[in-house]
Amino acid sequence: VLHRAADAGSGVAVALYHKNALKGFRQSINNLHILAQIQSETGREIVQGSHQDAAGVSVITSMLLAIALIIGILIQSLVHNARFLERDPTKFNLN
Repeated sequence: VLHRAADAGSGVAVALYHKNALKGFRQSINNLHILAQIQSETGREIVQGSHQDAAGVSVITSMLLAIALIIGILIQSLVHNARFLERDPTKFNLN
């Protein structure tokens, strides 16, 4: 088409464009549109998956914090009870 436009004039080039190139151009645009739709759908799926993963991590983190708090309270109570049991009343001096 470009060679004809340079050699024979624009009338022949326009006729060739409408005959051959326009169909290919429209097909290329259609293919690009289909590709954009596929990319958009894939992007939405990835975003939804990442939101689900983030929600799962948040729940797991909350559970770990609760478990750590319970273990800390348990250890503190064991240490307190151990100190209370170490007192020996026979060692006190009764004047």
